[in-house]
This record gives sequence, structure tokens and C-alpha cells, in this order.
Amino acid sequence: MTNSNYSKPKTTKRKAKNLVLARSGLFYGLKYVKVKEEKISSNRGLTSTPNFLFYDNNTKVMIDFSDYYNTVSKEELTTFWNLLTAGMTFSVSDGDLIDSNSKTNYDVSGVYSFANLEDSIIFANVISTENISSNVNLYKKQDFSNLPNFIFNTIIEPEKLEPITSIINSLGKNTKNSFSFLGMKAGDYIQLQGKQNKFEVAEYSLDSEGKEIIKVYGEFAEEDRTNSKTFIGLYVEKKNEDVIDVDITDEVVGSCEIIDNGIIVSCTSNNTNGQCLLRKTATTSVDFNAGNICIEEQPTVATTTDTLTTIVNQQNEMLAKLNAQVQSIPFTNFTNQPFR
Repeated sequence: MTNSNYSKPKTTKRKAKNLVLARSGLFYGLKYVKVKEEKISSNRGLTSTPNFLFYDNNTKVMIDFSDYYNTVSKEELTTFWNLLTAGMTFSVSDGDLIDSNSKTNYDVSGVYSFANLEDSIIFANVISTENISSNVNLYKKQDFSNLPNFIFNTIIEPEKLEPITSIINSLGKNTKNSFSFLGMKAGDYIQLQGKQNKFEVAEYSLDSEGKEIIKVYGEFAEEDRTNSKTFIGLYVEKKNEDVIDVDITDEVVGSCEIIDNGIIVSCTSNNTNGQCLLRKTATTSVDFNAGNICIEEQPTVATTTDTLTTIVNQQNEMLAKLNAQVQSIPFTNFTNQPFR
């Protein structure tokens, strides 16, 4: 078919941010890979027996579903046909019948172009049919041998915010040559050597081989920089009015806890103190713990007694904080709140 059925994508513009350079690093082992947006094919069908009335020398047709003996409800018909817009195509199969007057075989199976829907009647243009007569205009529902099947195929394009590019770090997470060591999280921005734009980090993940993969909003050329040195600057959006002196040469890193109403709502490892302070908002506070990592990221197996002792101490410290936070919540806050 030359007429493809598409649903239109939506686009959204991104807003400018107050970005501060928080960290930087030199990387090897990077690859830039474009993320391709896959189109989804949605096949929909409806089985029912209407009357077919062809007119204008068989170039147009009215497909009448309004017979009250039809088992398909008006709501179901409307839901199905409203998915099409003018010009979109649909096909009919199992449209063979024997005309009750002439006892002649006909077949209205074919391809049609949707025009509009009015009162359970489909108005369409005829693209092709199997076997219809130049003399017979009306093909009645009681003459059909089977239940005709109406099918259309729509290509659904995903909603587009921006193009997305993947950056793969083949050296993995457990190295200073990593996005993890930069204390990166979704919502931060990076600037790549040789590129003027700053790209927002949409997602961070590890693949089955342990490679780091970050997806950033924006599109740039695919490139294999495995053997090349790449300078990367990490920018954090400053969401508070505090005066913060960020030292990008600071090598003291630890856990950065975001606290809302006395409760830790998120934690990011490998942040510097300045990097952590940038993450504070008007309604939250932050707690920087030098030398610590977030409790959910701590290793479960220790190789030495000293390492095990350190981990246990860190976990006890975190648990003590949580207990103190819970005990500090005034129960009067809940007395007049309805349960949901």
C-alpha cells in the first residue's frame, strides 16, 4: 500500500538550567552510539456484518453498521473507527457473498480509504476490491457467507522529547575512570571534549558485562573513542540560593544524602562536599559523609576483617541516623490526616 497509517509524534522543548561545574575527569574506553527510536506497529481488527452500498461508479462506499441486530455495540464501533483519520487505509477480508436475487458470487474484500464516520455508517473511498458488479450497488448483510473482518495497521511513533545518544564506558564502574566515580546521577549534565553543548543525563545503567552506559538527551555523531583520551566535565543544577564554593580539584568524596522533612529521600555516592551542597533545594537539606558510600551500594562480601568492620560500622551509623529520624517525627502530624 502506498498510503501508510501514522500517528503524529509530540515534541517538547527543554528549559535552560543554572548549571555549575562540579567535577571533571579524563576517560578512556568511550563509545558514542545513537539510540534509535523504534516505531510500533499496531494491528487492530473488528468482525461484524454490515451492508455495503457502492456508488459513484463503485469509487465510493457506505458501510452501514446501524442494523440493530448487529452484535457489535455502537460504542465498540465508535472506539474502533475513531482510531482512523481521513485518508488512512483499512482492509476487508472474508467479504465473499451470494447475492440473494441473482444467485451470483461477489466479494467485497479489498482495500479502502477512510473518509468519515456518521451514525454508525463508514464513508470510504474504494482503492481495490476482489469482485463486485457494475450493476449491483447494495450488498446485504444476510447474503455474506462469513463475518467480514475489518483490519487497519497503524504505525505509532514514540513521543519525542529529544534525540537520545548512549555513551558506553567499556572500563566499567569500579575505576576512577568511571561515571560512577564522578558521582553522576540522572538529571546532571555532562560536557564532552570537543563539544560546546552540555547534555542532560537521562539514565545510568550497567550491562551484563559490567560496562557503564549513560543515555543523554541530544544527538551527536557516533564515534569509537576506546583508545582516545576524553575530557568530561560534570555539571550539577544548582537549585538553591546559597553561596557555594565548589572546588573541582577536591578529591575527598563520600555519600550525599538528600533529606526531606527529616527523611532521607535519595543518596548518591562519590560526591564531593561542594557537589553535594549544589543538590540542596528550597524544601530539602543535604548531609555529606566523607568516605562513606550509600548503604544500598555497599558490597555484601568483605575480603578482610578490617573491611568487614568498616562496613558494619558504616551500616550501624546509617541505621542510627534512620532511627533518630523516625523518633524525631511528631506523631501529632498524623492525628487529623485521613487514611487513603
